[in-house]
Amino acid sequence: MATTSNKVSITKTQEGNDIYHYVQGLPKLNELNEQVKEVIATSSYWERHGYGLLEIGSAFPLLLLGLLMCSTETPILFIAGFLLLGCCHSVIANRLAHLAAHNSLFETKWPNRIARWLSIEMYGFFSERVAYEIHISQHHPYTNIISIGDSSSWKLPFLPRYIYMFFAPFFLPVMTPFISLKELGGRFWPTVSYCGWVSLGISFNVWLNMKLTGYTSVFYTLLFMFSYRAVTMLAYIHINIFQHIGLPMYTLKDRPSKLYQMASGVLNLHRNPVLDWIMGHTLVYCHIEHHLFPTLSDCMVLKIRPLVKKYMLDNGLPYNERPYLETLSYFMEKYEELMVKAPPFSHYVGLQ
Repeated sequence: MATTSNKVSITKTQEGNDIYHYVQGLPKLNELNEQVKEVIATSSYWERHGYGLLEIGSAFPLLLLGLLMCSTETPILFIAGFLLLGCCHSVIANRLAHLAAHNSLFETKWPNRIARWLSIEMYGFFSERVAYEIHISQHHPYTNIISIGDSSSWKLPFLPRYIYMFFAPFFLPVMTPFISLKELGGRFWPTVSYCGWVSLGISFNVWLNMKLTGYTSVFYTLLFMFSYRAVTMLAYIHINIFQHIGLPMYTLKDRPSKLYQMASGVLNLHRNPVLDWIMGHTLVYCHIEHHLFPTLSDCMVLKIRPLVKKYMLDNGLPYNERPYLETLSYFMEKYEELMVKAPPFSHYVGLQ
């Protein structure tokens, strides 16, 4: 199959489990980069960060409100508060933490550093060091590179499709500390530091939950806390596997240039107002833009999205986007191929 334009010619051939991408006339990423810089230069602080900070900041008072709602004996208020707590948790532990990890929440590094530590380790109970190693040092530089940034860590091939897609994600919050310890791999001081800070984080969160809900049992409070943290875990797991799995996975030796790597190997999901708030545009609607420009905030990737999409399509490059439910149906249908079997090896061949 071939796709052509005035600038780019893309031909794909398959030989066994190997797919070859013959690409001719690929434009330079610098061209797009200059256009994006112009947009950033003409954007106010409110456009770059302000609106996003307001959205994220709303999660903190709403978290307290949710805890107070769960102190009532009225079933409707309790359920509403429980769901609100799950959404607020995702805003803080996923959206805020992700932006802070990329130094894109604020414009200076130290506020990002503090926000990263508080949201990932003290509130999210995950190791900040491990998050940096996996996401910043591996996943982004080696997106869809087999055995490095190929998203295979999300696969649990021993689980049947319905268990993995609709049941197992609810156990992720309680498994988070154990996953961190496994990934720290016995490194003494990082492990000691993590155990100390996460113990303090769990203790503070249990105290806060007990204070505002009126619960007196630590065990019940822990059960309650980990339960509402699981509310958005289905969407969290789905989004993380939808973003890259099923798209070309390249060998390190034959990896493409960054522009083609991200154009072919990243998927944008269609907008959803709930996901916009709890996950943010960098993880959902503008994930391609995020991988091309990872230090941009939610506000800015949304602003440059039309520019990036037009640039890709005008140059004959892929621009992958799909509705959430359609992608979910596709993964259910192709679960064995996508989540159990090894992906085909893609090889990039640049032609003059």
